[in-house]
Amino acid sequence: MSHAFAMLSLALTAQYTAAALAFPLLNKRRRVQVSALAASVAMLICCPLLIPPAHIQLRALAVFLATDASLRMADFARCVRARHAAAVSWGTYYRFLNPFPTLLALFNWRSRRRTSDVSSSREWLRFAIGCGLFIAMLTVTLACRSIPLLRENFWLDHLLKMALFTVAIESLSQCLLGLERLAGFDTLPIIDFAFLSRTPAEFWYRYNQRVRAWLTANVFVPAGGLHHPVRGILATFAFSAALHEVAFDIATSRVDGGQAAFFLLQAPAVMASRALESFATLWGIAGEIAIRATTLVWLATTSVLFFRGVERVFPFVYAGEPYP
Repeated sequence: MSHAFAMLSLALTAQYTAAALAFPLLNKRRRVQVSALAASVAMLICCPLLIPPAHIQLRALAVFLATDASLRMADFARCVRARHAAAVSWGTYYRFLNPFPTLLALFNWRSRRRTSDVSSSREWLRFAIGCGLFIAMLTVTLACRSIPLLRENFWLDHLLKMALFTVAIESLSQCLLGLERLAGFDTLPIIDFAFLSRTPAEFWYRYNQRVRAWLTANVFVPAGGLHHPVRGILATFAFSAALHEVAFDIATSRVDGGQAAFFLLQAPAVMASRALESFATLWGIAGEIAIRATTLVWLATTSVLFFRGVERVFPFVYAGEPYP
């Protein structure tokens, strides 16, 4: 284990060194900038491979941090091209590479110090409740492994784990939000009560707001999504599919395809959300119930692909065998 942590330290050092050294080249003209960004991202992605394959969780952590740094570098490069990042100092760029606040990868986002309107007691309470609920959900998940009914019935196990996962990520989001506000950052929660979503489009708007904002600025808008929404949606989910697939493949040392399939399947569902909204308007309460049920069934069914990858990183998620 000590060797694995040494390799983790080496991987993280290499990742952030590559990201830091790219700064002068990211300030150059487009051709040099794109080449430097591609080379740096490639190195960042490869660095987690320094960690032994048996230590999947440590490798997954390195992959997460490499992804976060890559998103930050790409957005910084975009801002330079758009002349939103003129005369940026090394120190400003290095502070931007700091992975805290988590996944806040938009360079032109301005952190505002909250000195008079933040309640420390409220944020400590938010942090404590978030941590407590997350630990409770993890404890219940581990306890479920001893229940024969769940080991024998995949779909019952999957639906329960979806519910536990939903509470866990919402709790973790609030926990991180409390920490960030206590540190002086005015941020939004990563997950914004996604379980309240009426349609798939609303779900993906609420789920991981920070990466969604990055995808909007760096994929959706450049793909022409403001004037051609279908093209923008397809490009966004194709990029997200590739990002998640590569991340999970590196973490688990195997090419799976499940993550790519899951995120690609979400694009048509998002495009169908406007029709679902119209249906709800036409049929009132019955329509509202119907579209919420449709959204829940869709996410429950397709998320099998997502959770199969999660199970390979954290082999305690399911009580029995994950769906093949």
